[in-house]
Amino acid sequence: MTKNLSNILFGLFSFLTGVLIAWFTVGQVRQVIRNFYQWTTGNAFQFHGKHIIINLDPIYYLTFGLAVLTLWYCLKGLTLNRAIIWTGISTILIIATAVVYTWIDGNLRVISCTMCDDGIVSLHWNDLNYNLVSELSLLIGLTPLIIRTIRKRKKSQHTTKPIRNAG
Repeated sequence: MTKNLSNILFGLFSFLTGVLIAWFTVGQVRQVIRNFYQWTTGNAFQFHGKHIIINLDPIYYLTFGLAVLTLWYCLKGLTLNRAIIWTGISTILIIATAVVYTWIDGNLRVISCTMCDDGIVSLHWNDLNYNLVSELSLLIGLTPLIIRTIRKRKKSQHTTKPIRNAG
């Protein structure tokens, strides 16, 4: 099997793995985001209605697929220790972005609620934009790794140019 074919197959496999992760963890991701909203606002939300999860947004699944593909592509040339460090940095940034977003959005919702009893905001389960939080978090969390990879590739391209003899 050629190197290009194996790279394409591993890339496709990582993308599909990301899509499957998104498919199977959509409920858990939504729960984590709700927990962040509760935690950052001092339990100022009360959810009501039927808790039905229907996530048909293709961008959500594409984002997870591209995130895993990006991780595979950016980490494949690194040593195990460096890959673990960069994965940890990305994970911390993903969580930090979600917490900051939910803190800002949650507190704005609490402040703007004029019909709230005792500062408790009543929301339907689907009133929060779970997809935006997760997509934005993944994008911002992977940005430093993407920038590092682009810089490294540009640097290696500049150093591997053939030297011409002037004679």
